[in-house]
Amino acid sequence: MKFEEIQLAKKHAYIKENYVKWNFLEAFSVSDDYKTEPIDFYFEFKKSSTCSLAEFVKNEHRYICNDGYIKEHSIDDLSECIVVHNRKQALKIFANINRIFDDYLSKAGLEEIEYYRQYFEISVRRYGMPQVFLPYSWTSKEYLMKEEFLI
Repeated sequence: MKFEEIQLAKKHAYIKENYVKWNFLEAFSVSDDYKTEPIDFYFEFKKSSTCSLAEFVKNEHRYICNDGYIKEHSIDDLSECIVVHNRKQALKIFANINRIFDDYLSKAGLEEIEYYRQYFEISVRRYGMPQVFLPYSWTSKEYLMKEEFLI
C-alpha cells in the first residue's frame, strides 16, 4: 500500500470510530437574520463515501441533532434534528461544520478531507406550499371552484 492510501484508510477509520463523540453545535451560532423559506434544511452525516444497502433498506440516516451530536434517525421522524429554513444560512452552517470537522481531524494528527460531501450533505425537504409556484390568489376558494385549466 502507498503512504497516501494508508493515511486515507486511517482517516476513514478514525472518522467511523469517533463521529458520535463530536459536537457540532458551535457551527449553528450564526446570525438568524435570514428570511424564512418554505424548505427544511437538515445536516446529514454519512459514515463513509459509499452507501450501505443495509442502511438504505432500514431507512435510517445520521443527522446533527439539537444537542449538536450526530445521531441515527429514521427519515420519517426528524423532530430531534436541527433544521434551518434558509438556503444561505444552511450553506454558512455547512461551511462551519466542515471547519469543525477539520479541527477534529487535525487534533488527531490527520489531514483535512478534500471533498466534504463524502461525509456531510445538506438534506432538503419542502414544507408548506411554495408561494412562487402558486400565488395566493390561485389558492382562493373562488378560483379553485372554477373549471378552468391552469396553463
